[in-house]
Formats: sequence, structure tokens, C-alpha cells
Amino acid sequence: MSSFTFLIGFSLVTGFIVVGLTMFSSVNDRIKDYGTIKAIGGTNDYITRLIISQAILYALAGYIIAMALLWALQVLMASFNQTISFSFLLILLLFLSSIIISSVGSYFSLRKILKLEPVQIFRM
Repeated sequence: MSSFTFLIGFSLVTGFIVVGLTMFSSVNDRIKDYGTIKAIGGTNDYITRLIISQAILYALAGYIIAMALLWALQVLMASFNQTISFSFLLILLLFLSSIIISSVGSYFSLRKILKLEPVQIFRM
């Protein structure tokens, strides 16, 4: 049981790191765009909503891919007379954990944008 708990913890930490780095890279590539939004009057709340929305879209895409792979595994295992069933609670927990990991992972990129001054984009 402790090795399973360790595996779950390691998976969560890895998920936070991967999503955080992906979001950070995405925001870093578009830093001038966010600076321009701030320069024309976009508030930090508006930019926060943009980044969180992007994180949720990433989470939904990842969740759909993961569910397709789980379904394919279920079909494959059924061909070997092994049944795998996923409860509604497990599917719901996978969905919620995807959203939470993605939202928390976007925090690192969000910090960088909230500290950005609009004038800085003209120096880059």
C-alpha cells in the first residue's frame, strides 16, 4: 500500500512540474502579447482568467486523450479475457485532478505575467 501511495504522490508531483513547465513555456512565448494586453488596459484579473482558461483547455485535452487511452486499454484487455472497469467516481476523480493539476501548474507562469510592467515589452 505504501508503494502505491508513493506512486500516486510521485505522479502528482510530476504532473505539477510538467504542466507548470508547459504553461510557463507557453506564456513565455507570448509574453509580448500579454504585455500588450496590459499596455492597452487589460487588468491582471483579465490576464489571470486568460491563463486559467488556457490551463483548463489543456487539462480537458489531456483528459480526453487519457480517457481514449484507458478505453483502448480496456478493449485490448477484454480481447485477452481480462476485464477492467472504471467506476464513475474514479473517472470523476481523474477529471478533477486534471483540472486541479493544470490550474495549480499555471500558477508559475501567472506569477511572471502579473509582475510584468507594460513598458517592459518595448525593451525586449
